[in-house]
Amino acid sequence: MISILISDWGSKNYPSATFYFLHTRMWELITGSLLAYFEISRKGRSNNSILNLILPFFGILLIAHAIIFFNDKMFHPSFYTVSPVLGVCLIIWFSNKNEIITKILSSRIFVGIGLISYSMYLWHYPIFAFARIKSDVPSQYDKFEWIILTILLSVVTYFFIEKFFRNKKTNFLKISLIFLITLLTTFVSSFIFYKSDTSFKITSDIKKNITEKGLFLKNDHYKFRKSFSPNNFKNTPKHIKKVLIVGNSLGEDFFKIFYLNKELFKKYDFELISLKVRDRNSNYQVRCLGQLITENITKCEKYEFTKNILEQFEKSEIVILSTLWSEEDIQSLENLIPLLKSNNKKVVLVSQQMHMRTYTSYKFNPLDHYFHLNKKLPDEKNLEKIEKNVFSDLDKTLNKKLFDIAKKFSIKFLNFEEIQCDYQIKSCNLVTPKNYKIYWDAIHITEEGAKYFSNKIYKINWFKID
Repeated sequence: MISILISDWGSKNYPSATFYFLHTRMWELITGSLLAYFEISRKGRSNNSILNLILPFFGILLIAHAIIFFNDKMFHPSFYTVSPVLGVCLIIWFSNKNEIITKILSSRIFVGIGLISYSMYLWHYPIFAFARIKSDVPSQYDKFEWIILTILLSVVTYFFIEKFFRNKKTNFLKISLIFLITLLTTFVSSFIFYKSDTSFKITSDIKKNITEKGLFLKNDHYKFRKSFSPNNFKNTPKHIKKVLIVGNSLGEDFFKIFYLNKELFKKYDFELISLKVRDRNSNYQVRCLGQLITENITKCEKYEFTKNILEQFEKSEIVILSTLWSEEDIQSLENLIPLLKSNNKKVVLVSQQMHMRTYTSYKFNPLDHYFHLNKKLPDEKNLEKIEKNVFSDLDKTLNKKLFDIAKKFSIKFLNFEEIQCDYQIKSCNLVTPKNYKIYWDAIHITEEGAKYFSNKIYKINWFKID
């Protein structure tokens, strides 16, 4: 019980340590130990025929519930984890050869998967991790191949390693020899891997090449943030529409597109609702806007908004919501949009902007990724391939939800993909016509990218919000 309590508290405060350390996982292991203890002390498991028939089915339901409804926003291990663990316990304790769940789980295919499951657990991670490094944007077929490879290697290691070490006839000398060979192989392969420089080490030389060579001319995303200061619509003429953009760093990018090319959008004056500079990357702006309006507060969660926020909102006529959308943000729109409308604001939703998820954790976009691996800039053919791969990796799910919400509340929806991508050739631009990078990392745009988008928006008259 202490372990469960610590795991629930730890998952909220120290999620990584809680996931990997024994003291927060031991309750799961102890649960199985208790079943074993009771089986030994009782000289058997349940012999109640009715419970044996019903409870394994409920165990399956609990496990299925975890598979279907658990997501990466839920804390684990925590009280949530009790559900699948309890499900497994019900199946183990009440299993009986006469009920259907036991018959299914005792079939050869399930028993076979069970036998190689530990090997699969060990193999799947390195296979998928190294394959993702090798393949810029893996297809579903690639992933299918990795799964097959995982199963094949798991079968081999089960028969030639697991069963070998379980054999009581295996002597200490053989085990020691295998251990030393394994250790030596690991050391040599690690040394070769390090020397071949195929990892994502961003050395000073690589940084210099990426930022200084032609296509990769440096465009500091944060330079704009440091130089910008809001004017709160103080000098805006009456005939000019006052547009307030709300969002995190992606909202800032959207604002930058219009701010850096003001002369193209003379009908509008743009402002950016802002957190204090150090907190701009947080994602509470959209979620907290309603609370800030109704309660007249300047702090939401642990983030402090600038004092001019209410002045910006009161003077604005059009409110544009543009952020790195999450499920929480989308859920908050159900209450926020009616609130904005009741304050006589025209509301505009902007889609999820391009998010090259494959590269995000390394702060690489596909161009930097290519340069890092190949030590040269992509030629026209390779650039075309990269841009097509980016198009195939677009996430349509969130944008569909945003589109449906916009339709429900009869508000304008701006799909950013329309100016980023060409649907006919199924490709998304990553460089400007002058060969500047559009993205400086996996998600944020450069100043040259902002100017490129503003020109494109103006030419196709995409920004129709009147």
